Amino acid sequence: MARRLWAARASEIGPGERIRLELGGLNLGIFRLSDGFFALEDKCPHQQGPVCSGNLFREITAFVGEDGRVRERYARDEADVVACPMHGWEFEIRTGECLANRRRKVQRFPVEVDGEDLYVILPGGSC
Repeated sequence: MARRLWAARASEIGPGERIRLELGGLNLGIFRLSDGFFALEDKCPHQQGPVCSGNLFREITAFVGEDGRVRERYARDEADVVACPMHGWEFEIRTGECLANRRRKVQRFPVEVDGEDLYVILPGGSC
């Protein structure tokens, strides 16, 4: 059975910001993006570094021509990528996926907003 644990007040996390906390025995980061709140385990799958304390970036997509030259670049409107401070592995905040290898992921957890309160849904145990 999933556990719904109170984490923070929504107003504690400004747009484009994050908080780090311990909740239910896990270290987490909660990020506020334009489309909601996202929780990631603060543990990089590479060498278990504190990924949620890393720098935030906008993901950049490049289109490369047949000659190997970059033709166009696009950047997202907001910083929605976090880079692990230990070795620079980059992860999409919304999905937890590593940009270099989509099979590598940071564990993510649903966040529920109830008025001003944020709850993180963790697996196992009881409420």
